[in-house]
Amino acid sequence: MRTLNTNVRILLTAVWGFISFLSISSGRMVGNRFEPPDGTCYIGVSPQNNQTKPLTIDEKTGLKHTAFSYFFTFPLSKEDRYTLQGMARDLKEDPNPRLLVITLEPWGGLDSVTPEACRELADVCAECDIPILVRFAHEMNASWYPWGQRPTQYKKVFRLLAETLMANAPNTGTIWSPISGLGYPFSFGQYACTTENPEFRLLDTNKDGKLCQDDDMYTPFYPGDDVVDWIGMGILHYGSQHALGSNTLPGEDLVDGILRGEYFIPSIYDKFCRSRNAKPLVITDTSALYDPNKGGTPEPAIKQAIIKQLYDPARLRKMKKLKMIIWLDKFKQEPCVQADIDWRVSNNPDVIDTYRGAIEKKGSGNRRVFLQAPDAAPWLK
Repeated sequence: MRTLNTNVRILLTAVWGFISFLSISSGRMVGNRFEPPDGTCYIGVSPQNNQTKPLTIDEKTGLKHTAFSYFFTFPLSKEDRYTLQGMARDLKEDPNPRLLVITLEPWGGLDSVTPEACRELADVCAECDIPILVRFAHEMNASWYPWGQRPTQYKKVFRLLAETLMANAPNTGTIWSPISGLGYPFSFGQYACTTENPEFRLLDTNKDGKLCQDDDMYTPFYPGDDVVDWIGMGILHYGSQHALGSNTLPGEDLVDGILRGEYFIPSIYDKFCRSRNAKPLVITDTSALYDPNKGGTPEPAIKQAIIKQLYDPARLRKMKKLKMIIWLDKFKQEPCVQADIDWRVSNNPDVIDTYRGAIEKKGSGNRRVFLQAPDAAPWLK
């Protein structure tokens, strides 16, 4: 009888775990797409957008990245459709399954996102026939993008896109990706919400007649558990707090401070990744600023410091829903510091060695916690 009861308990536990993984909404089942086990984390990279051969960076670093992240203007142009399909073909040729992350930027505003554009994207993704996560209109709680601080329309359009993908492209999932609330409500931006805007009342969550850091900087923009698979947030070190653009070491608590809300802002991890419908978290772009035209701290020291924070097996034991980290591997002009910045991890031999060593470091029980492509295969289906 004891064996029978034990078996029944095991069976019930397994069934409950499966039910917890799924949520029922609008007649369909939703799971956190492509999510690896708790305490493990995919490694990803965001190459230069003109580097359309994703696996090139594997050759430079000696690693097999699980995820590759690219930006596209949305609706897609004909050229971008071909580019996306070409990337997918390259990834499919590799024997290891890979994950493509695409950030869609509606520069024509949210009105430019039509049902036809969403269906076209879904058809392209389905044709790609590889795992794809779609990150739509990131940093929507900020004020510098034409899709920013328009929560009602943003949620409506996000849901339209997500539901179209789910109905027509079963190989896709979604990422909802606000910016850290540090500095919210970002009133300096071109698209900042003013008191005259009908959306102001929705964003003034504490009803004090103004937008400030005491307002909820995330929830008004959240489109719903049934259409969000992953939570995303970027972590970039832009230099000293008092000298943006300077070559300085990141603070020792930079990563934890942003994710756990230690800078007088709410914890996005606690809010969305510890709840009953807990979502996996992806750090959508991360690096530390290095300006090759300035003095200060050398590049290896700056990037090695943030690598050691990011790729720490101990953090995965505490933040078990941190499931993917994507390095911003770009050299690009940054308007906010008016300089060309080298964010790359793949360009300096000392940085590459530190990066590879951190990722190959094993966790407790001598198991891999940072998953390269061969390790990730069971969950990329």
